[in-house]
Amino acid sequence: EKALRSALSPISKLVTSLIFVLVRPNLVATSCVAIFQTHKETTLAKTTPAKTTPAKQPAAKLPAAAKAKPVKEALTKTALVNLIADENGLTRDVAKGVLATIEAAMTGSIHPRGVGEFTFPGLFKIALQKVPARKAGTLIRNPSTGEMVPGAAKPASMRVKIRALSKLKAAAIS
Repeated sequence: EKALRSALSPISKLVTSLIFVLVRPNLVATSCVAIFQTHKETTLAKTTPAKTTPAKQPAAKLPAAAKAKPVKEALTKTALVNLIADENGLTRDVAKGVLATIEAAMTGSIHPRGVGEFTFPGLFKIALQKVPARKAGTLIRNPSTGEMVPGAAKPASMRVKIRALSKLKAAAIS
């Protein structure tokens, strides 16, 4: 009888607690968590001895990026897809998807209704620059002679500027 009572004790606590939660729905979240934690602790204490947990191990560091190897020929799109697939152990379809995603992100950012700039971290930054309209007869400098001459009318336009960032500059120097 004592063994039966001790076995039913945590279960009866759980049932009464659940009835309490059903009566008071605004306490559902905190009560349920507390109920199940106490039930879990009581059952674990009775069935298994206490275990010591080992100290947490530091997360494994990712390998550093390999030095860039010089490429002797200009890469076509197919060659670039093959390079991405080979270097990262991917299929060609996945590599094509990666390239298409980067392309879509670039063109979407530079779109007239987009943010107006795209940064490929460490390599380059693409930005749109508004060029105002020019009226006919505005004096402009002739680059060969330095003389000021009247220029033709030009509509307003958008200019795409590409700026090299640190990794690209370092690769060009070394």
